[in-house]
Amino acid sequence: MGSQQESEVKNIITGLLTSNPLRCTIQKLCKDFYETVGYNVPFRKLGFTNVEDYLHSIPDTVQVFGHGPSAEVQGVFKPKSAHINLMVVKQKNVPKTNRKQIVPKRKSLPRVDDGYRSRVPPGIQNNLRKLILRFPDGIWCTKLPEVYKKMFNVDLNYQIFHYRSLIEMCTDLTEIFHYTQISSDDYMLYDRNSVAPSLNQNDTVLQLSDKDNLAKAADWSLGSALIPSNIVPLSEEIPRYFPNTTTQGEYLEVTIGEIYDINNFWVYLHDGQLKKLMTDLQEHFQSQRNRYVISELFLQKGLYCVVLYSDFYHRGVIMDLWDTEPPSVKVLFIDYGSIGEIPCHHIWYLPKEFSKVPCQAIKASLYNIKSELDKNQCTRKFEHLISNKQLIAEVLKIDKKACVRLYLKLLVTFEL
Repeated sequence: MGSQQESEVKNIITGLLTSNPLRCTIQKLCKDFYETVGYNVPFRKLGFTNVEDYLHSIPDTVQVFGHGPSAEVQGVFKPKSAHINLMVVKQKNVPKTNRKQIVPKRKSLPRVDDGYRSRVPPGIQNNLRKLILRFPDGIWCTKLPEVYKKMFNVDLNYQIFHYRSLIEMCTDLTEIFHYTQISSDDYMLYDRNSVAPSLNQNDTVLQLSDKDNLAKAADWSLGSALIPSNIVPLSEEIPRYFPNTTTQGEYLEVTIGEIYDINNFWVYLHDGQLKKLMTDLQEHFQSQRNRYVISELFLQKGLYCVVLYSDFYHRGVIMDLWDTEPPSVKVLFIDYGSIGEIPCHHIWYLPKEFSKVPCQAIKASLYNIKSELDKNQCTRKFEHLISNKQLIAEVLKIDKKACVRLYLKLLVTFEL
């Protein structure tokens, strides 16, 4: 075996032992070696009868403690890589949380249909029909709960039916109501089968079944009563994150989010703001999500939103609207780079307080990599090597022309 190949074997062992800075058995080292490169340590080609003898022969790379089945090894860390070792040791000693964060993956995002559909129960619909018949001249929407309580001695709680507001609930009751929107503050409800009174020229009558007109009435710039005031409006954009202090030659702790191929994938920094953001988002939406329900009429391309995926809430942006059953949208997960099809009832408005943190996903490529494998095989191999692993990468090039992209050399990995 040539000196170049011998050097390659030593580099692989160095990388494996750097990712596991504490002592490990020779058996584990051999197992990690095979899982990483697909072949066993070639000790015979190097002139040795067993792995242990070979490891004893490279004291500049590995320290061997003991002999036989109980022998352990530890890497020899040179000054150049000492700081990398410290980074890995620090990560190894971080206590693990009980619940593992789920990272959305493009290939694992099927359409979800759990049978959930927001509907007003038939009994309540019948009560509302009786109520509106008593008001031929209409009733203000804000008065509806009060009158309903007096007539039927029970509260009209629209939130338990997964609506954010009364008027939004009424958009599903097209066989009961139509209304007049005189201002952005309130709406006058009328019996669906009656004719609304004559209006001034500035007033607007909308049939709730007329979705195009209803969508136009929800003017984001004026602020519709159907849209919360504290959310990220359609006109705003969340900037992408990039550490301004990052320079060529710097080492970063990263985790890979979405992989399209080895030259197009997304990473997020381990020491960034994503962990706290995700924790805060889960806590807020577990108790407050009914405040941010989006009617299907108001889903639009470019709208930042909160997405429920695998029991975790994530930030996203709507890329396209799909005419499916149930209705769904195409969403980009802005903190991971994944794209998926999500049912509309798993989408909520994004509160402004969660827009202060920039999009955490950073575009990246492997630097100067050539492979004899085809693109798909190469991508699958890359996914296998980095799956569920924390990475330490060297920044070899930074491209800031269109969208910031890092060109990386992955040095070591360890299990999350």
